[in-house]
Amino acid sequence: MIKSPLEYLNTLNLDSFFIFLVTATEIEIEVASLKAGKACGPSSIPITALKLIKQVISKPLEILFNASFSSGIVPSSFKIARVIPVFKKGSHTSLNNY
Repeated sequence: MIKSPLEYLNTLNLDSFFIFLVTATEIEIEVASLKAGKACGPSSIPITALKLIKQVISKPLEILFNASFSSGIVPSSFKIARVIPVFKKGSHTSLNNY
C-alpha cells in the first residue's frame, strides 16, 4: 500500500536529521570569519563589503535561512556555484591532479 505524503510527516524517522535554526549573531560571526582575499560568490559582493554590512543583512538572512530549513525548500539562487579546478601536481592531463 502506498503512503500519502502526510503519513510520512507524522511518522518518526530515526534515519532523518534535524537542522537547528540559525541566529543573526551566528551569521555575523560567520561573515566576520570570511577571508577578505577570497573570491566573491555568485552575487559578486566583495567579502570586505559583506563584513561592513553584516549587522544589516544578518536578520534578513536569518529569516531566509530558517524559512528554508523549516520548509525544506532551497531557493534556486542558493544552488548556484562556480567550480574552478585547481591543479595540484603531476600530469596536467590527469583529472585526478586537479
